[in-house]
Amino acid sequence: MSRWLLLILCCVLIWPSAVPAQQGQILKLLSRYTASPAAFDQGAAEVVAYDPLTKHAVISNAPANKITFVNLTNPASPVFVRDVLLSAYNGYVNSLAIKNGLVAVALEDGTSKANPGKVLLFDNAGGFRSVVTVGALPDMVTFTPDGQKIVVCNEGEPLNNYAADPEGTVSIITVTNPASPTVQTVSFSSLNGKQDSLRHMGIRIYGRNATVAQDLEPEYAAITADGRTAYVTLQENNALAIIDIATATLTRVVALGFKDYSRGLPQAQVFEWANRPDLGVTAAGQTIKLGGFSGLWFEGFGANSNKLRFLTHPDRGPNAEPVVLRGSPRRPFALPNYQAEVVRFELDKTTGAFTIIDRVKLWRQDGTTPISGRPNLQAAGQGIAYTDEFGVDLNGNDIPNDAFGGDLEGISVDALGNWWMIDEYRPAIYNFAPNGTLINRYVAGGTAASVGATAGAYGVEALPAVYAQRRNNRGFEACAIEGDILYAFIQSPIDNPDVANDANSRASAFCRILAFNTVTKTVVGEYLYPMHERFAGTDKIGDAVSIGNGKFMVVERDDATGIRARKYVFEVDLKGATNLVATPPTLPLGRTIESLSFAECTQYGIRPVHKKKSVFLPGVGYGDVDKVEGIARIDANTFAVINDNDFGVGGSVLPTPPNGTITVNANAKVLLGLITFDRPNGLDGSDRDNLAGSGAAINIRNWPVYGMYQPDAMQAVTVGGETYLITANE
Repeated sequence: MSRWLLLILCCVLIWPSAVPAQQGQILKLLSRYTASPAAFDQGAAEVVAYDPLTKHAVISNAPANKITFVNLTNPASPVFVRDVLLSAYNGYVNSLAIKNGLVAVALEDGTSKANPGKVLLFDNAGGFRSVVTVGALPDMVTFTPDGQKIVVCNEGEPLNNYAADPEGTVSIITVTNPASPTVQTVSFSSLNGKQDSLRHMGIRIYGRNATVAQDLEPEYAAITADGRTAYVTLQENNALAIIDIATATLTRVVALGFKDYSRGLPQAQVFEWANRPDLGVTAAGQTIKLGGFSGLWFEGFGANSNKLRFLTHPDRGPNAEPVVLRGSPRRPFALPNYQAEVVRFELDKTTGAFTIIDRVKLWRQDGTTPISGRPNLQAAGQGIAYTDEFGVDLNGNDIPNDAFGGDLEGISVDALGNWWMIDEYRPAIYNFAPNGTLINRYVAGGTAASVGATAGAYGVEALPAVYAQRRNNRGFEACAIEGDILYAFIQSPIDNPDVANDANSRASAFCRILAFNTVTKTVVGEYLYPMHERFAGTDKIGDAVSIGNGKFMVVERDDATGIRARKYVFEVDLKGATNLVATPPTLPLGRTIESLSFAECTQYGIRPVHKKKSVFLPGVGYGDVDKVEGIARIDANTFAVINDNDFGVGGSVLPTPPNGTITVNANAKVLLGLITFDRPNGLDGSDRDNLAGSGAAINIRNWPVYGMYQPDAMQAVTVGGETYLITANE
């Protein structure tokens, strides 16, 4: 029996039907174009491009190794125009694109896919213009919006036996003169040797004995509307490459992460705390509202489950940007006599109302001396260990130090009901009774001696001396308690070795987590915490909360606002991470932990904590704040976050000369967000449900598994002036 197959090509035409918007759009088949296959049971069409100048579609046909032109002047009746055979070019068609009447066709090498490929250029009548040599296995071509450049994804797949494994590359072809195009190659070789760092970021590197450049396989490119940036899918690596088209350079590679099917997707409900009382009045009569919240603890429910009770506290009080006075930078304090406090409040979810239940002032151990937000000491030059900023009032007058003053951050409550807070100055750990009286303060070794003071003048010196090398006001920012252990997170990398401009802090990829036993009052652990997005300003930890079993939810942030802001909640796991107290590494002379690369961490037996990005806060609706500095756990699937609004004076610059006033932004918001992981995210994890006929055959629910995105195709779209990427994931 004779068999013949007519293949329906991918240029099936669809037109939207006129239906009410609330019903969406119905797509109806208008016509189709069919062609004979190259052989039985084979496909033909793969990529379709449309030329508005001629109203022709151009179709790639891989089995027949040709491209086909079809006239769509009458969309209801497509008409064959011509075939262009490609066998003479010693290659096989993989992709095509058309722009301004120029057709670009990607060919993999006809001898071996590991050899360099080609891009052929034709006019829109099928006439040959030129050929360009590109990287191995060109798998996708696309034009920039102006049609002046072509971006080619050269996948660089290895041979099945790995006898050859070419590098993946991206070619940028300039076609201003189609008869004489020029090509630039974007290589990934700059990432060679950085496998450990990339894997820790979540990028899949797996090829047999492959370098990073060999392992990365560009699959598909999406171009921004301005033609400046190409986003390239690295499908097998579960990542994206970002490329500057004008300079033909790699900007960076980013991981796409994993889909967590163990629980629902997050969403946020945001409440504005607008009715805050006054915190104080400046000497010039300016009123400043309560705010600057820098920590959050969930105490439980009020009269019902819709009323949530929290503890929080302001930081060091309202202050302006440093000003140079008397030859050195000094920090202006709007309320120099501000006393630190803990605020107990209730949120009614049904009404959105906030109610302050209590405000507990904080005192030294004598119960009568207030703890202020003023600096402690200046042992050396600015930027050096044991040295705080100098404080001044709004008139530029020096204000005295407070040996126990704190830029308080974070709050945790132990089993006895006592409060634990941390501070950015020293850094320090504070332990308070619930009435606000200090039980003890713990600081870095050598603090008192640095200024010739008596031991204990600034607290118990129970912390490693290296913590004194924190950057100014980048000490402890987050704390979380699990059992008897308080975990204190340094906000940004320690400046180690210590230099005045904090260059070593800025260059480091690692913060530290300190584990402090609240019973024995000793340090029992230290762990390395990687910061992967320092390049984009995400160089600060905001807060943390324990979720049990050595796991934490940790806020990381930049200082931006809006959808482009980088504010995340990571799930962090200590399991498998190296405890640097129990197993101190042996490093070469002159090297420090902060100076290590990821590869060197592996070399010296140091394993950082594991991080999993759980929430992109702007993406779930909590993006209108710059400083997310509080997170609390309500239950396994619900968390609360709160922002530090800097009391409405953040970024204020004093007039020259200072005159006692400060710029106050009365509209600086305090927002509390409730993050719930309850959006449906299930899958049917088995095809063997209901084998016995006793249950549902389809069982869509959450499962303790992860999935990769591995995008095959992608499109860049602009909405409201912002560029978004839409991916088709394998």
